[in-house]
Amino acid sequence: KSSFFNVFANAYTSKGSLPFQKNNMTAVSAAGTVKTAANLEWNGSIGFKGEDYFLYGYRPTTLSFTKDQLRQRYQTFGGKLNLRNLSPTEYGLTYHPNIKVSVFSGDNNSNKATEANTVLNLPLTKTFGRFFGINLGFTADLTNYRPGNNKTTVQNNIYFFSPSVQLKTPNIYITTGVLPSWDNKVFTLLPNIMADITTNDQRFTVQLGWIGYYNKGSYERFAGLNPWISQPTQLLNTRVQERYAGFKGSVLDHITYSAKVGYVQYKNMPLFAN
Repeated sequence: KSSFFNVFANAYTSKGSLPFQKNNMTAVSAAGTVKTAANLEWNGSIGFKGEDYFLYGYRPTTLSFTKDQLRQRYQTFGGKLNLRNLSPTEYGLTYHPNIKVSVFSGDNNSNKATEANTVLNLPLTKTFGRFFGINLGFTADLTNYRPGNNKTTVQNNIYFFSPSVQLKTPNIYITTGVLPSWDNKVFTLLPNIMADITTNDQRFTVQLGWIGYYNKGSYERFAGLNPWISQPTQLLNTRVQERYAGFKGSVLDHITYSAKVGYVQYKNMPLFAN
């Protein structure tokens, strides 16, 4: 799994000990940033990634496969575009709309499956004085998946709003809000509460939180977790709720420490069967 920032070409090959266990990845991308006279910043990137994986673990003395029969091939075309104002407007507004689009295809010795993913974020923050702010955000996460062996298109869409109130002082940073969400038209209200409480010298911080979010179910994401999977027959989104408490700090100038304990609950966790 790789990240690319202003990288124009990257490729690597990894070899295994079994026949045909040779994984290849090639990626090309370009990124750029433009600042305007109106104190706005545009940031965008486009890229392509191609990956080949080969199934392994069988007994070569009892089973015979060709290289093409073992190949798992994935291709991803993607791009993203961001806009943000570098300083608040005269009304105290800060905004950062962004969109990310990818077209993914996978071929694992059956008909090729294709998938289009689009994520649109529209965050907006209104500040009141030095310490208070209100966040208003909307996110649409859309997936259109067509399995290779089925002409029926699978739609998997999540929509949610993210209203919250923010308090930020030199010693306290608190976000309190909720996430009204619709997972394929099923409504769920998720929590969004976080707090950092810091000492005056900034050397010790207590962290508390109760948050909820989704791990999106898509062929692209599942193949990123496990590139040897078969094409999925359904796409389920994992709903996560996490409660945590912890602390972090520093001793002298070169020693830092942190610890956290939490309880996480998952709904619709994908399981990969051998």
